[in-house]
Parts: sequence; C-alpha cells; structure tokens
Amino acid sequence: GKVAESNEAAAGGRRKGGGRATGWGGRHVHFGDGVYANFNLTCVDDADIFVGSHTMIGPNVTICTASHPLSPALREKGLQYNRPVRIGANVWIGASVTILPGVTIGDRLNDGRYDIRYFETRLTAAALPLADGSDAVCAFVNAEIDRAVVEGLVARGIRVLAMRCAGYNNVDFRAAYEKGLAVVRVPAYSPYAVAEHAAALLLALDRHIHRAAARTRDFNFTLANLDAYFSGAPLENEICYRCTGTERPAGAACPRRVAGRCHSAAK
Repeated sequence: GKVAESNEAAAGGRRKGGGRATGWGGRHVHFGDGVYANFNLTCVDDADIFVGSHTMIGPNVTICTASHPLSPALREKGLQYNRPVRIGANVWIGASVTILPGVTIGDRLNDGRYDIRYFETRLTAAALPLADGSDAVCAFVNAEIDRAVVEGLVARGIRVLAMRCAGYNNVDFRAAYEKGLAVVRVPAYSPYAVAEHAAALLLALDRHIHRAAARTRDFNFTLANLDAYFSGAPLENEICYRCTGTERPAGAACPRRVAGRCHSAAK
C-alpha cells in the first residue's frame, strides 16, 4: 500500500492549509484548513483519509486504512481490505495513537447537521423526558424498552431507535412495529472480539482484578488473598482447565489437548 508521511509533520509541526497531504503517496489524504500535524505522521492511504479543519495531531501518529484478514490461509492468498478513516473538525489526536481502518472520530464530522446529547442514565420510562425535542435515541443492552417506553418515544416524535449492541431481547418489537418506530442495531460481534472478552474475564477472575481495583480506590495496595488460582501456570493451561471443568493433578496433560495445542483454542 501507499504510505504517506507528510512533509509538514517531518518538518516539526507547521500548520497546513486546505488540500491534500504531501510526501510519497498521499493521493487519498484530504486535510481541511489549519490542520496541525506534529512529527512523524504516517498515513496508509489505500482508501481515503479525511481530516477536518483545525484538528491537531500529536507526534508519531499512524492512520491506517488498509488491513489483512485474520485467517492465515486468507493472508497467504495476499488478500487485503481497505476502509476509509474520517476525523472530524477540532479533534485532538494525542501522541503515538494508531487509528485503524473504518474508524470515524469526532461529533462535528456531521458539520452541525445533528445535535447529539449524551446522558449517563439508561433508557427507561422514567428517562423519557430526556428525549424531548429529539428525532432519534440511541440505547444499550441494559435499557428497558417495553411497550410503555416505545409509546412514550413515539409520543415525543422519536422516529428511530438505534441500539448500540447486537442483542435486542430488551426491545418490544411488536409495539415498535405497531407504532411505526424504526429499530436498528449492531448486526453482529466478531467471534474474535467475543473470545478476547472471554479470556479477559477469565484473567480478571483468576487474578482477582475486581478485588484489587476496589482496594486501590481506598489506597490499599496489599496483596493479601489476591493470589491467582493458577499462580505461575501458563494461560493456555488455565484455559484448558476451565473449559474441561474437571479436576486434574498438577502438571497432568489436558485431555482436550491435540498435538500439544489446546483443542478448544485450535477451533
């Protein structure tokens, strides 16, 4: 792919006017007015990179639009996918940040077409007044979107309910259909993301991270009763043990290991 390291960045962070980044490549890099790029900005611009006006970019930032499949078999075929990156106006990108393909950053990217308001409370019947004056609402999996909430949203002129999750069992779809409320959701989660989250939860449980976090909030840094269940054991052994659910003598081979590898992990 093309790698564009802007001359402005290499020169130590001068301001750039409108137009495109310069350097080798850069054909698909589009900068707004007054963009500040510090040293060593690298743009992998196999797809378009849009940077809004007056955005500031710290040193050693990489913006990637290209990536490759996670499957080794597909990578051997030389496959690649490209997705554009969009950075809005007045955004601050800190030092050493890597922006991955398909990422959009900044609310002002819509150029004022939408007014976005954020609330900490979840969507329930009691929180309906917060939606007054809006055209759409965005909720999470812990919201309680029953018939009463659907009717309350429609009564306030809400036309779209956007769920920022794949699950939708907390939404009364029959009521939404009857009232003409459009519902959209995340189509699916990557199985790799689910597996990584499961491994993170396993580590949190095994290392007592939840207890340690509670202690450090009280400035208690003692390690008493925080020993791992499998202290010193490789993570792969821990995963094999957890997935079998059977007791095994210390050092014994996992019955699900195939050719020295974890059978579950191989799948």
